[in-house]
Order: sequence, then C-alpha cells, then structure tokens
Amino acid sequence: MRERSRALFGGAQYRLEIGAAIADGDGVICIKDLAQELGDPPGMGSVNTELKVLERASLLVRAPRERGERRVYLLRQPSAYWQLCQELRNASTARRVVRRNARR
Repeated sequence: MRERSRALFGGAQYRLEIGAAIADGDGVICIKDLAQELGDPPGMGSVNTELKVLERASLLVRAPRERGERRVYLLRQPSAYWQLCQELRNASTARRVVRRNARR
C-alpha cells in the first residue's frame, strides 16, 4: 500500500494508509489519536504532515476549539477520495493474501 501511495502521490507513502483510517472512523480526527492508532511508522510527524495536506485540499476542516482544549480536531468532508483510499487498501490487502497463499 505504501508503494502504491508513493507512486500515486509523489513520495507520500502514508497518504493512502492515513486516508483509509480516516474513512473508517466517525469523521472526527484527532491528530494524536490517529497517530497512536496507526503506530510508528508512520508516527506523529508523518500523520501531522499528511493531515495538513488533506486540510489544504479541503478534505478536512478544523473543528472549532472548545475553551481550554489543547488538542486539534479535524472534520472529514464528503468526498469520493475516502472511498478510494479504502478500496486501494482492500485491494492491497487482498493482493498480499493471494501472494502469501501462492508461496505455500
């Protein structure tokens, strides 16, 4: 999946992985929680970088901050992009299973 992401997005190897995780969720994204869910790699820095790109593309928007809240939350915006990320992840997973079974 990371190779495909790199090929599609010019070196952004985690973009599809992060997009699929966002698509799977409830639409409210916390940078810290998402980084923790995905592990390392990609890690906090890479997740933050990708979320900024998705925000610039208007696929995510910042949620208003509650008074005293330190965490930044982003809201997923409707787009076919999210479904694409899930489909490409699922295709990558299926391809891995087929290869693994062929080696047996």
